[in-house]
Amino acid sequence: MRDNTFAIKFIKFIFSFIFGSVFSFGPMTMLYMTLSQTGILRINCDRIDPQQVNCQISRSKFFDLVQQESLNYELVNSVKYNVIKSKDSDGDTVHSYNLSLLTEFGEKVPFEEGLFTSTVTSIVSELNSFLQSKQKSFRYTLDERFVEANRYFVFLLVLPFIIIGWGIIYVAFLEFRQSIRNKGRAFR
Repeated sequence: MRDNTFAIKFIKFIFSFIFGSVFSFGPMTMLYMTLSQTGILRINCDRIDPQQVNCQISRSKFFDLVQQESLNYELVNSVKYNVIKSKDSDGDTVHSYNLSLLTEFGEKVPFEEGLFTSTVTSIVSELNSFLQSKQKSFRYTLDERFVEANRYFVFLLVLPFIIIGWGIIYVAFLEFRQSIRNKGRAFR
């Protein structure tokens, strides 16, 4: 009789563990995807000669905790704005935006993933103004951590699901641990 009770508690633990994991996995994935795209974009350009501008572009992820490799571009002539059309899972057309640096060596796209339209417009406008001027250097920093309020809305939206899912797993673990202790006492 006792072995049957232990087996039922074990099955209950497995079911609770799976349910809690599934319940919290989706929201944790959403949170991960949102946070992984949040960081700081830095563009630094220096005028070497009156006709030669070199730029360095870097971008961080995870709230500036993970630095990506800096990209160096020589002989930058101008910058252009690109519209990227893609299809979402429903088949609808989705637009995102990025920029291209036009150099003596051809068109270079620093980031394949899209940026916000206002961000790209601002970068292209300011960088082209610098390239047409006589300024010695150009610095542009975009702190994406505080640009979009909906990133924090997503966090607040999914947080209860994560807490409930992990709570289910924790309670199931405590109950199963107690049943193991009780089984051990029965054999003494």
